[in-house]
Amino acid sequence: VQKRASDEDISIEQGFNRAQDLRFRQRGVRHFLKKNLSKVGESPLHDDAKTKLHMELHTVNVTSKSGAKDLRMSLSGCDGVINLVGILAEGRRRGQFDDVHHKSAANVATVCKEVGVKRLIHVSAIGASTESNARYAQSKARGEEAVMREFPAATILRPSIVVGRGDGFFSLFDKMTTVSPFLPLVGGGNTKFQPVHIDDFVEACVSVFTTGSTQGNVYELGGPDVYTFRELLQMMLVVMKRKRLLLPIPRPIAHPLALVLQNLPGKRLTVDQVRMLQHDNVVSPSAKTFSDLNMNDPLTVEEALDDIFTYRRHA
Repeated sequence: VQKRASDEDISIEQGFNRAQDLRFRQRGVRHFLKKNLSKVGESPLHDDAKTKLHMELHTVNVTSKSGAKDLRMSLSGCDGVINLVGILAEGRRRGQFDDVHHKSAANVATVCKEVGVKRLIHVSAIGASTESNARYAQSKARGEEAVMREFPAATILRPSIVVGRGDGFFSLFDKMTTVSPFLPLVGGGNTKFQPVHIDDFVEACVSVFTTGSTQGNVYELGGPDVYTFRELLQMMLVVMKRKRLLLPIPRPIAHPLALVLQNLPGKRLTVDQVRMLQHDNVVSPSAKTFSDLNMNDPLTVEEALDDIFTYRRHA
């Protein structure tokens, strides 16, 4: 399942996909998935090794019941579905987090059950909690609850920030360095993250599809190392060979600043994001994680940065 950036339409991929950048437009999605499907090979949901993966793109609105018919047609015949629908900021209308992360998740899970999908992976996020002070995290938690209620055999993946070529983290700050002499550090940049490489995220999806014991479980996915927000930006600047001021923004200032910025095009910072940055984004000590998926050597942030900027230099 793929969220488009331009509107509320959703692209649904039939079959298994390696989705890297949730903001690709439909043409870009098609090109990206076709290129990467060949790396996965045969379908992980079929015993017959000669069964090849098949992918089509459809556009439906999964946030409303009215889109259920189109969704049912799109998912009919699918063996596995990965729901990647998500947004980082709401538009002008409050409640979009709940529409996208909760209601759409329930709709997808319901239809998957109706059409006989074998396996459903629902991608949530570390920090999902109904008790969070951030609406993003609250809606993610309600989505998880809805999915498990409608499709109890689903597997929920909660990644930390996913990094790699075309990501929404390093690529975003890379662009900021082209127009700004500084990069902002909300709360001093002390929030901790455990970035996961996109290749490991994809491998985790394959592992879930091929391992029956993953059904009904929740996995938190983080890379081998924990970094502060400041450290991640410092690493990026070193690899890019650029010098930019890392400007600390105290939380009492970040909140009113976000009130202004969230109403401007691009939504560089929102109040909800300031709230999210009050909490570390790392794997819980008691959580099931990569090791429970028989993945014991996850890739590093350095490898992701090398992939991103080596590609950019040769593009």
